[in-house]
Amino acid sequence: MTAEEILKQGTYTCVACRGDTVLTATERGVRPLTNWLREGADLRGFAAADKVVGKAAAFLYVLLGIESLYAGVISRCALQVLEQEKISVRYDTLVPNIINRRGDGICPFEAAVLETEDPKEAKAIVFEKIRRMDMDNFMELAIEEARRGIRAGEGGPFGCVIVKDGKVIGRGHNQVVRRKDPTCHGEVMAIRDACANLDSFDLSGCELYTTGEPCPMCMGAILWANIPKVFYGCDIKDTETIGFRDQKFYEVMADPANSEVITYRQTGRQQCLELYEEYRHSDKTEY
Repeated sequence: MTAEEILKQGTYTCVACRGDTVLTATERGVRPLTNWLREGADLRGFAAADKVVGKAAAFLYVLLGIESLYAGVISRCALQVLEQEKISVRYDTLVPNIINRRGDGICPFEAAVLETEDPKEAKAIVFEKIRRMDMDNFMELAIEEARRGIRAGEGGPFGCVIVKDGKVIGRGHNQVVRRKDPTCHGEVMAIRDACANLDSFDLSGCELYTTGEPCPMCMGAILWANIPKVFYGCDIKDTETIGFRDQKFYEVMADPANSEVITYRQTGRQQCLELYEEYRHSDKTEY
């Protein structure tokens, strides 16, 4: 079967075929094409078929190296890009622009690349827009997680999700009140969930999204978990306006020995050094 025939069966949003090799996708928009580019797919000699092709998708098909394309719907600027690259194009419907999913304006990806004629520049624009959209989506999930907690009376308005390779692997919200445990902050709960799901204490390569800037305890947990990227909604000053003491804790952490809030003194160092030596020579798992 041809790519067009497979597409018209209705299961897929886009298809690419060459001989017995068939690539298919069910996601809408440009994401299947960006995924193929990230995976290093080489579609030279392939015939592709896509339900909707805007200018952004056209540029990505150019970079993938396709030989021909069938489109159910294609925009005029997309058609121009493909024809300039000598890619054979067939289509059912030609439109001035691709419309967004709400039906009230131009597709945001087409709008983002309207002023460029360079496929590589268009790719960079598309990838950055997807990154920003994903960040917004992940923050929305963190907000939803926080709402679950406050509506259940479990703790403050702090929700968190942890993401790896574009997928949520951990989530949590503040449960200090419910569990009667001051360490049950949203970030800590999400880190615990992620570690359990990965069966690992190392969250290298992950991103953390949280509704509030992490407190010192949560920042310590983030660093111990090796999470390299943190995105937060409200900052410490915002959090202070609803009655939380994060700013005070950061001040204490800057000079705990001279703090009036806590007694912080060294004692028993020699005995503890002996304990450290025992650990140093033990059969241990480092972290």
